[in-house]
Amino acid sequence: MNVAELLEKHRPDWQELEDHLARLTRVFGRRRATEAQVARFTQLYRAACADLALAESYKLPPGIIRYLNNLVGRAHNQLYCDQAIGWSSLPRLLLEELPRRIFADGAFWCGMLLFWVPFLACAWLAYQYHDDGFAERIVGAGTLQSVEEMHSQSVGERSLDDRVLMVGYYIPHNGGIGLQCFVAGAFFMVTGILITLYNAVSLGTIFGHIATTGVSDNFYEFVVAHGPFELTAIAMSAGAGLRIGFGLISTQGYDRIDSMKRAAKHSFPIIMFAVFLFCCAACIEAFISPNPLEPLRMAGIEPVDFKRAICVLTALMLFGYIVILGGVQWLRSAPEK
Repeated sequence: MNVAELLEKHRPDWQELEDHLARLTRVFGRRRATEAQVARFTQLYRAACADLALAESYKLPPGIIRYLNNLVGRAHNQLYCDQAIGWSSLPRLLLEELPRRIFADGAFWCGMLLFWVPFLACAWLAYQYHDDGFAERIVGAGTLQSVEEMHSQSVGERSLDDRVLMVGYYIPHNGGIGLQCFVAGAFFMVTGILITLYNAVSLGTIFGHIATTGVSDNFYEFVVAHGPFELTAIAMSAGAGLRIGFGLISTQGYDRIDSMKRAAKHSFPIIMFAVFLFCCAACIEAFISPNPLEPLRMAGIEPVDFKRAICVLTALMLFGYIVILGGVQWLRSAPEK
């Protein structure tokens, strides 16, 4: 009996797995699946995985491989994605699973490189060639003038209303940039890349230009504390969007809807972490960045030094959580793969 005939005999099992998928999709969420149902489901799932491996090894018709790929993927998602997360598993999720998945996600690193490399490059170019009008050619003289006017006063000289106004501007503005990068990357991958590059170039140019002006101290005192969280969140949003967008292009045998669902599952930790960073940045931007922190000044501590310390601390926290902790967890899990 050849492989094609063997797999043909397994079609009833595939159909049974389809039936189990339809039934368990309804009952798993309400915890009505019996032990016998789950046991039979896992047995059929393992058999389908073996059939898929045979079909791919012997290069059977693409239609069979595509069908089995889709069936196995749906069964895998049903088996492993509907598990409830309890409080007891939360430390493991936050300290092991989440940093490992972020560290191992190529889309995350693509988003980081796509944002930070042009951001830093344009900041350096705007600073080095400010006399040649580099910044004006990139973002326009009107934008630069608007930013300079906004930061013409120091934090301590601004009224409470002015500080609230600036916070009300920056939070939706920067959060909106992250949302743009995510949505454009998820549905229009090339557009997402271009929007991410545009924002990276624009922000980097502004940061570099402001360093050459008389309002640089005011500007950096305002942005330094929340900058690491906020800018990294924008880059992470771009990476999460690119993951979903790539899933629509490279389906790996799944139909586009299932491929998009799988990509969304993988990007979920990244976008949730980005949302968390946006929230943390918003808190810092609301309560620390525009605050003159007079009690610290009276105690002999310069407020700008305190904000710089927050910048260093948050940057180290990000590096430690994603790179060090994530890398360690990834290395520990590598032998299991």
